[in-house]
Amino acid sequence: MHKVIIPVGKIALNCVMERFKIAIAGLGHVARYQIEAILQTSSLELCAGFDINLLKASLLPDSATFYPFLEDMIENSGAEIVVVATPNKSHFEMIKLIVKKGLSVLVEKPMVSSAEQLKELVFLQKKHGAKSIYAAFHSAYALDLSWWLEHSAAIINEYRLGNLQAFSQSFFDPYVFDGKVLNRAKSLDNAWADSGINALSVLDRILDINNLSVETVRTNKADNEKDLITQGLATFKLGGKPVVIDCDWGLGVNQKTTTIYFENGDIVLDHSKERVTLVQNGREMQLKCLKNKNSRLLNHYLALFSEFALNYAMGTSNFEDACRIHDKYFEVMEFGRS
Repeated sequence: MHKVIIPVGKIALNCVMERFKIAIAGLGHVARYQIEAILQTSSLELCAGFDINLLKASLLPDSATFYPFLEDMIENSGAEIVVVATPNKSHFEMIKLIVKKGLSVLVEKPMVSSAEQLKELVFLQKKHGAKSIYAAFHSAYALDLSWWLEHSAAIINEYRLGNLQAFSQSFFDPYVFDGKVLNRAKSLDNAWADSGINALSVLDRILDINNLSVETVRTNKADNEKDLITQGLATFKLGGKPVVIDCDWGLGVNQKTTTIYFENGDIVLDHSKERVTLVQNGREMQLKCLKNKNSRLLNHYLALFSEFALNYAMGTSNFEDACRIHDKYFEVMEFGRS
């Protein structure tokens, strides 16, 4: 996943150096990280932001114009790219509106809420061009994950880890208190729509998720939230090897980890603490700490926007990868209903 195109030659270099005007639709929880990341991406220029809450205008820098009406921003801001960061259920209609106006979208996950909507999005992308729709899987840009992908072969060899045995992922967020879901989390739909697809986007950088076969899906709801899934546990098989994804909003912790089990040790990618740890012979050893002065989410979005700008300049997107991840996500959701 996330194929980075390295430009070669003068023409490609000139293309990358071009600045693209970008706007944000929905100035919610992640907006501060998106804004800061865009401001640090030399090939992007933040020109506008939209939100129905007028108080959100204060989040934008003085150089960007605030719009209380989306259509007004699309028509008058001069943006050619719009980041869609509105509540999850609104993404599909937002994408259609923006792309049909001739602009490109960088949309937060999940892009759509159903397999039927995804099919329509595929048709829309074919009609409007390869770079018209790009998915923002920020978790797939974790520094610890990127480091592991670069150094995994050497680590496996050096510590004689042997053959791969299993994967497990824990994606926990503290969104449930006293049986009630926090208001800011309700726009995320449910634990699977938020954390489950994040976990799949991370897995897709490590393995081919097309080869995952769903075995079991179990979901739970908070006591006072009868229509909202707050915990989901899915098990898969990968060529006979077990894979587990556990998403939970009710444990009161903010923790995201991916553990890779080998014959002679385990690798823990701690996405929350941005570090890689080896557990071997009952001992834990930190292999690399990637934490820096930035927050975890800012690091994610810095890498995401940098790669997006490069691929956008080259006329490509990650849409095909995004569809593969969404297909597996909807397969899990459907399995859970049966």
